[in-house]
Amino acid sequence: MCTYADAIERKGILKGIEKGIEKGIEKGRFDTLASLVKDGLLSLTDAAKRAELSTDEFRLKAGL
Repeated sequence: MCTYADAIERKGILKGIEKGIEKGIEKGRFDTLASLVKDGLLSLTDAAKRAELSTDEFRLKAGL
């Protein structure tokens, strides 16, 4: 039998998993943009716009 505490714990775990997946997708998207800039296939300005960052923020975060 499931207690109220178990239900709340399960809800918290599922919420944590969802946030983790979202962060992973966001990181993968950023890493892809950074890779495209490094390979010369996308301009720094365009990549920064797509990442919703300034060019300086993008450059710093991507290690360019």
